Amino acid sequence: MVFGYVRRYGDHLPRETAAEAAVREGGKGGGALEGLKLIFRHRFVVMILGISCLYEIALTVLDYQMKVMGVAKFRAAALREELILAGGGEGGGSAASENFAALMGRFGQATNGLSLLLSLLGTSLIVRKLGLPFTLTVFPVLLVLAIVVSYFHPASGCCLWR
Repeated sequence: MVFGYVRRYGDHLPRETAAEAAVREGGKGGGALEGLKLIFRHRFVVMILGISCLYEIALTVLDYQMKVMGVAKFRAAALREELILAGGGEGGGSAASENFAALMGRFGQATNGLSLLLSLLGTSLIVRKLGLPFTLTVFPVLLVLAIVVSYFHPASGCCLWR
């Protein structure tokens, strides 16, 4: 598919990038550290980098916590079901694994679907209605709120309905 596109429209593509043209004309091209220089040159870009890093750390911790709680919940439910049906015994691993896999599948579909809808339909509308400064402030506030709620109610199971 890409080969067909390049073959058909390749005449309209630029032959060299801007960095290559700058190097050819004797100017200095962008090096490997040019992006880092740009990040640390502007304070607001450093703040965005910091918020993004904190978001990734918080996301990793919350994701791990959700998975631990989900496995524990579904394993306990499978063991109870197996004890009731069989009159005792050990196990519950395969039923718990299947139920947990179903949970993760639904969770992935819901979060990715919501992300797609917000990316396509919501971002520009929110920025236009609320303004850029407020929109940029909402993200860290919601992040801190999610961390606080998770800290004080870690086993709330709000996303582990069955």
